[in-house]
Amino acid sequence: MLIAMQSFVTSLSGRSADVVLTASQAGITNFPASPAFAATQSARLGLTHALARELGSSAIRVNLVLLGLLEGGISADIDSARRADYEKFSALGRVGTGAEAAKAIVRLALTNRWMTGSILPLTGGL
Repeated sequence: MLIAMQSFVTSLSGRSADVVLTASQAGITNFPASPAFAATQSARLGLTHALARELGSSAIRVNLVLLGLLEGGISADIDSARRADYEKFSALGRVGTGAEAAKAIVRLALTNRWMTGSILPLTGGL
């Protein structure tokens, strides 16, 4: 991911930009996940902070969207009891959809001009 970011920044030729990284909620909360998966997701938080600091003077904003449980994908493998708990404790009482996550990410990427190095939780209120 870091190499892709370096290439992207080079291609901007001094133009302003917004970068939105994503990570699973498992990276920074006690959400069940394998240690390897949780570690890679957690590393994205550190990368977000470091890149925001490094690229801010170039008018490049870097933020992290923290994704909760979504329909389909790797969430399909979540044990049904864990999914029920997620839905029970979520403020919205359900898991999200990929389309809902995408809308929030696009909005952040297209309208943000001030926020950088921040986490936007898309977790349904969990």
